Amino acid sequence: MDIKRRPMAEQSELSIAFSRDGEVIITFPDGLRHATGLFPNAHERETTRAFFNTTIGRTLIMQLRTREIYDKRTNLLLQEPARSIIEQNLVRLSGKKFDGLISVLMLDLDHFGQVNKQYGQDAGDQVLRWFADILRRSTRNDDVLARWGGEEFVIFAAANKPSEEKTHRDRDQPYSDTARVATGTTLGNLDQLMGNGKLIGTRIRTTTEATPCQLGPIAISQTVTIGVANAYIQPNSDTEGLFDELFMRASEAMYKGKRDDRRNHVHVAPLTYGKPKIL
Repeated sequence: MDIKRRPMAEQSELSIAFSRDGEVIITFPDGLRHATGLFPNAHERETTRAFFNTTIGRTLIMQLRTREIYDKRTNLLLQEPARSIIEQNLVRLSGKKFDGLISVLMLDLDHFGQVNKQYGQDAGDQVLRWFADILRRSTRNDDVLARWGGEEFVIFAAANKPSEEKTHRDRDQPYSDTARVATGTTLGNLDQLMGNGKLIGTRIRTTTEATPCQLGPIAISQTVTIGVANAYIQPNSDTEGLFDELFMRASEAMYKGKRDDRRNHVHVAPLTYGKPKIL
């Protein structure tokens, strides 16, 4: 599925269009643009438009879109749609006055196989939904959340450095009063900015550990091991391949933590892309 996300200002209602070479292009209300790979002839175009304009047609399209883009158990993005959206976000950010941190988090539920073995797959599915809800409550609306496969999840987040007229940022309010970064990039506050991905991961880790998944009278305790990779980018940075690099670094940090028997921790990889100008 070829998926692109339009900038927020350009988002519109569900609509259908045809490219110059006649391909059917569907744009969804949240800005996702889907190139269908279908090339109807002139007569079929009119039939396609007529079907699309019916309530049944639009409802079916939305149902198919949900099935192809969202995981049915957690209602988080599937891997490929998430990757497409993240790549589009990086292109958009690099072309704007973004000066800050990109974070990729790789999350893996610890010993999740034991849940399915002890309580059954239905209970395992409930735990996945419970954890997905923790992710949604621990992040912003414009962060990208995905179920990567099995019990693995990915988060993509961007934290812009504050403008000169501001003295702090509220990236993570109301969750934490510690998530404040002074104006500018200095040796003193760079560590605070770099802590953004770790802050998100720590919030998720502590919430997961502290609030068991309640299934009737049964409380299933669960922990999560998290790898975090960060990149500092400035306006017009080259972000090609950046997500793949950060994903690899975050995965390595997470899996190394598990191999070292340091589960239920947040493991942060070194900054791997770009260096800020010290003021």
